[in-house]
Amino acid sequence: MSTDDERLREAVRQKNAFTGLLRTEGWEMLTTILQEQVEMRRNSFELTPLESMDQIPAQEFKKGEIAGLRMAAQLPQDILDDAQSIIDTTRETEGAIDDG
Repeated sequence: MSTDDERLREAVRQKNAFTGLLRTEGWEMLTTILQEQVEMRRNSFELTPLESMDQIPAQEFKKGEIAGLRMAAQLPQDILDDAQSIIDTTRETEGAIDDG
């Protein structure tokens, strides 16, 4: 089996797995929780002005938490999109070879 075949097989596996995940009630519940956590963290520093420069590291830490939560919520869709791109590219390449 060639590396391209293995890559295509893995892309199809990922597409199927992540399509299933994104359709579940559990995923919907988790993304709601993640969004609530983002809002809670964002509100804690956006709505409260800094009283001193010493609070900057804590604020930056919260920004990092927000970025991580957003990434966790978006990652499955990004993996699914990448897998679909691999599948589409492979089909286009195979079609070009078949068409001669």
